[in-house]
Amino acid sequence: MRLNNLNIKRVLSLLVTTSLLFAACEAKPEPAEKPAEKSPVLTLSTQEIIASPEGEELNIGYTIENPKEAVNLVAECEAEWISDIVIDQECITLKVAENEEAKRNAVVTISYDTIIQEVHIVQSSIYGFNFNATVFSGDFYHAETLYWNAHNYYFILSDAVIDRNNPVPNSTYFYFDLYSEVETEDNSIPCGTYMLDPESQWLAGTLNGGKTYGFTINAAGNDYGKKYLFTEGELIVSERKIEGKFVCENGTKVRVCYEGDNQVTPHYRTISTISRDVNLNITGAAISANNYGEYFAPSCNNWTVRIYEDTNKKNGVFIQLELLADPSADWQRLYTALEDDSLTNPEDYINTFIKGTLNNGQIAGSWYAVLKDGRIDYDMAPIVKGSVDIVHNADGTNSFTFDCLDDAGHKITGYVTNGNIIRR
Repeated sequence: MRLNNLNIKRVLSLLVTTSLLFAACEAKPEPAEKPAEKSPVLTLSTQEIIASPEGEELNIGYTIENPKEAVNLVAECEAEWISDIVIDQECITLKVAENEEAKRNAVVTISYDTIIQEVHIVQSSIYGFNFNATVFSGDFYHAETLYWNAHNYYFILSDAVIDRNNPVPNSTYFYFDLYSEVETEDNSIPCGTYMLDPESQWLAGTLNGGKTYGFTINAAGNDYGKKYLFTEGELIVSERKIEGKFVCENGTKVRVCYEGDNQVTPHYRTISTISRDVNLNITGAAISANNYGEYFAPSCNNWTVRIYEDTNKKNGVFIQLELLADPSADWQRLYTALEDDSLTNPEDYINTFIKGTLNNGQIAGSWYAVLKDGRIDYDMAPIVKGSVDIVHNADGTNSFTFDCLDDAGHKITGYVTNGNIIRR
């Protein structure tokens, strides 16, 4: 049977419709899901660093997982002693300054995107003992009362009431023996820098090393805890502030600070270290007498006479007399203390003795002292008033009769005879 054109169109239309129905029944594929974006992970090499007290350069290593484009690592620190923070691809570098203060801490904040982490920097002081004093007490001694060319400021810095007879348990004390050419109107410590003088020459601009030291009191209050004896250092005095930096015998570094009033109490001071009157009764002493001619002034002979209780000149009483004698006779006669040291009128200085003084840390003039192993021990006193009567005896010996005073008012009296004499 033959299909006409109309039937052919109907069949074709049916086939198309059927295919469309089948196509409409098939499920459409779901679009593929994008993988989830991973968050960054910041890992630091450390959370705390102990820095050297002397200062150093530190490195903090880091890694970043899943980094983001256009996001940078940031490291910040507010502490002034942390500086020069630099970030490279593997680490953070920073500089730590030397620490002259007390132990200190700083925080370096490190951030990336929303991540914030911290690294703690801990640094001890270069000083093994860093002391902040709250109590000041001191004295002023004028150069004229010292027979010296520099004024003396002797003061104490402490953290407790200063009472030598009743020390406070666990308290700390630092003593300073300071010399200056300046006498302040308000009796405050003169501003300036003072270097420690281990040789104790009492020079302006220095601290007497023999009397500049520190110590702590133990918990019971009945003994020392620690002692700080210095070999070098300096004290810087500014308006209302005192700062000392020292090195001890054992190498420990010490820093002492004080802020506040620093007025001292002015009063008379003596250089005599004796605490009692001296009554001499010495026989068989060794004596040396040296004539230096017109050393100090014209028209007189300068005799330096030294008396040794011990004939080996090692131990016991030692007396030095600096005499201005009439050249027309022997030096054995009556001498009184020289009052006018200008030495302008021979009538005022003939047959006198020069008062005891200190000259660059050494005794000069007339002195009483006690020797130990050939050196002056603690007891020493300048002879500044009175008379010394020297008599040459018939047996060739000499007798000395003392009726004198030291600069603290202690009496130096008594009698000395010699067993032998060396004349030069």
